[in-house]
Amino acid sequence: MYLRAEFDNEAKYMLLWELYRADDDIGIRLNQALKKIIQKSSLSQHPRRFKDQAETFVRRYNSEHGGVWHVDSSKPIGKRCVDIESDTPPNGTARRYTLKEEPRLVNPRSKRFHLLLVDKFNRFFLPRFEQEALEKQIMPSQSDQTLDTLVDRLKFVPRYPGIYPNASPERMRLVELLAIRALEEGRGFAANYQTRPEEVYFPVWMIRREQVSYLTCATASNPDCYEEMALHRFQVDIKSAGDIDSHPLVEPKFQLQYQSPNVAPRIPGNWGRLSQLELVIEGPVAIHLSEMRFHREEDKQSLTVHTFLQHTPVPILHILIRELPYTYEFKTWLLGLGPALKSLKAEPAKGYELVDPMADLTRDLNALTTNLLSFSDAGK
Repeated sequence: MYLRAEFDNEAKYMLLWELYRADDDIGIRLNQALKKIIQKSSLSQHPRRFKDQAETFVRRYNSEHGGVWHVDSSKPIGKRCVDIESDTPPNGTARRYTLKEEPRLVNPRSKRFHLLLVDKFNRFFLPRFEQEALEKQIMPSQSDQTLDTLVDRLKFVPRYPGIYPNASPERMRLVELLAIRALEEGRGFAANYQTRPEEVYFPVWMIRREQVSYLTCATASNPDCYEEMALHRFQVDIKSAGDIDSHPLVEPKFQLQYQSPNVAPRIPGNWGRLSQLELVIEGPVAIHLSEMRFHREEDKQSLTVHTFLQHTPVPILHILIRELPYTYEFKTWLLGLGPALKSLKAEPAKGYELVDPMADLTRDLNALTTNLLSFSDAGK
């Protein structure tokens, strides 16, 4: 085993956990804690050489986070713990410690795991030579093969069939880097978008929907209107400027809205908020949906209420969802349920009375049925 000679972050983290596990009325001496650490780690077998470093670290940790106590066995149980900042043990009394709260240092393994994940997803945004340079900076010389293997086993895949922009990855990457720079500096860049004439676009959001990125932009000619625009549709003459960092950006002559811009619908329709939505789902998908909520925040799980109307022979589930946005993406998800969606009731939120999912979905389903019948007839 490789033996480290330094009292490093891993050792500090393990030391705090030994103090945390110590009995509040007994505590633990630093020498004892260090011996336990040596048994579990690759620290060299000399706890005494680390004692001064450990003492300094514990005091520094306490001054920043608190919670480290001296334990004085000469005092009655329940009164033995004293904050180390306000107590010095009598001469000849061994210092014993306990930690009142879980350590507030990042687990070195978690930090390593984080860096590996960062490295894994940097490839979506950074040039290859920058990726390689960062790898050398963030990765330790001693590789953790177990974590390396774990990261390779993690997958991030789309839930629905993958679609990929049919555009040059290199061109898209350059436009994406330029957009990130414009977002960072609060400025805009000149570009052509589809068949529109050249315009200056001021991005306020970048949105990644699986393999496709979008920019929410205002333009110099229409600063009050924000649109969500597919990144691969932008045409930017980056090479003429030499590189991303020297490409000219434009200062806005108006106030950009980063918090809650009024974004025009990407696909026309009566979209908006619903105060509540009721679905009845039948079939195997009902089991899956009974385990899901429709709001990211865990404290809002009560906004999704599941009630099984029937478990066998075919599961039938009633779902009540409150405070839900009705969007194009949500509509296509509902349509994707197909015959499993048996019933739907919706109540628009105040100010969104024109939102009518029932009429919207019925119209599309009827059109779909008509088109399928026409297609079937044509094939005869």
